[in-house]
Amino acid sequence: MLKSPKQKGSRLEREVAERIRSSGLDKTASRMPLSGAMECLKSDIFTKLPISVECKNQESWKPLEYLNQAKSGAKQNEIPVVIMSKNRLPEPIVMLELKDFIWILQLAKESGGLTQQYGYTKRKQTGK
Repeated sequence: MLKSPKQKGSRLEREVAERIRSSGLDKTASRMPLSGAMECLKSDIFTKLPISVECKNQESWKPLEYLNQAKSGAKQNEIPVVIMSKNRLPEPIVMLELKDFIWILQLAKESGGLTQQYGYTKRKQTGK
């Protein structure tokens, strides 16, 4: 059993960074030291990807508050992303704005990264 909510949040941050690394998207992804404590390092995950990640591992969710936090921490041209989890949830939930979701799908389609069932080539999917 975890000793504190901070440890629970840190565990999710480590999992997210590991899954980004193991997917091959960014081999240098890591948990941000002192995440949120420094003005220039607001994201919970350090990555070369154009995203700003806010991780929340709590039993009570406040998704709009989390999204606003991710948006305030995002640099120009970064997509604010919220990754939420809680006890007994089989997989973390990802939240982002519709315009960013559409943009990501457009990029995947253009690069041939959607699965064959949609008529595009199959790419490695994390957690599958």
